[in-house]
Amino acid sequence: MSGLSVGLAQCCINVYISEQAPTFCRGALMSLVQLFYAIGSFLTSVSLNIVMQQPASSWRNAVLSQFAICGVAIIAWWFIPESARWHCVHGREAKAKDILRKMNGKVPGYNVDIEYKRMEVEVEHMRTTSSMRSGGSYIDVFKGTNFVSLLCLHSRGPKLTPTTQRRLVVSFLPWHWQVAIGVPIMGTYSSYFFDMAGLKNPFLGTLATNIVGLAMLIVAVPLVERLGRRTMLLSFAPVCICSLLIIGGVLRTSGPAVGPVLITFSCIWQIGISLSAGPMGYIYVAETSTTTLRAKTTGVAIFFIQGMATVYVYIAPIMLNAPALGMSNTVFFWVGTGTLVYILVFLLVPETKGRSFAELDELFDRKIPAWKFAKTRTSVQDGMTSTTREVEDA
Repeated sequence: MSGLSVGLAQCCINVYISEQAPTFCRGALMSLVQLFYAIGSFLTSVSLNIVMQQPASSWRNAVLSQFAICGVAIIAWWFIPESARWHCVHGREAKAKDILRKMNGKVPGYNVDIEYKRMEVEVEHMRTTSSMRSGGSYIDVFKGTNFVSLLCLHSRGPKLTPTTQRRLVVSFLPWHWQVAIGVPIMGTYSSYFFDMAGLKNPFLGTLATNIVGLAMLIVAVPLVERLGRRTMLLSFAPVCICSLLIIGGVLRTSGPAVGPVLITFSCIWQIGISLSAGPMGYIYVAETSTTTLRAKTTGVAIFFIQGMATVYVYIAPIMLNAPALGMSNTVFFWVGTGTLVYILVFLLVPETKGRSFAELDELFDRKIPAWKFAKTRTSVQDGMTSTTREVEDA
């Protein structure tokens, strides 16, 4: 049941935020998901450390403490409105505008008519290609611009080139990069990793990296909309790869300096992922699919992400304990996977900062290369400019 609830949360929360948030702060709000997950992970590690120092029967206290958070969530559900975009899709203008007023009415300069008109433009754009009321099928997730087969040799469609990036893979890659760039050893099994590396108190190592991660995730929230998603991914993820290279090299040596160096570069690794793949994974998974297939694409992408994460998490302790590999070579393995995904991200993952969903639809349909998304002007922008003037003049 716990796993089911986590899976539902991962699939629904990002979709809801992406549909409810204004375009100018959509990424920042979605990055908060990773921040709150990190807070939960931090509290969990502290709770487990406390429980381990108490009698075995005290484990229930850590479990029971979760009910307080569940109680707050149940109360919050009563105040969460339906997505205004969902009402717009179904032609319920009055309800959509009412929600928009409640959510954004007190923002200086906010115009509910312009915001609703923007939604209408996006919905109308999608109605030219598919039936909005049907919501699309799961098969449609794998068709057209929404998917590119990784087995291009067996596909009759376009091959995987920089100009044919597709939306399911783009939704998948940044979040998958989290596990491909070392989360299983630096996050999931961090205490175990530090213990094997010879640290006297592995918990302190985990605590230090978690605190650094939380601080950097707070910094990442405003930077997402200032620097951009792709810019942060490509700029800060190499910090993780370089940190893993140094950690892998240090683990081939011995001496009193190994522990401090390991902790230092583990914290630097945490800085890198907290400013790149950490928050960006949650943003891209719900931001790059079509309006029709957003919920389904998010669900399918997370299914693949968690499937791959299960494999990585399963093999991590096996590799760390394998005599033929050891800790150093295991770290180098994640250097390789992280570098491989970096290349794919550079070729396929576009900049989505400040783009409405209608603009993203057009850019994907036009097969604009990922590195040209940010500077390409769309017909939607031109149309919205004239529409805004009409609304203001009315």
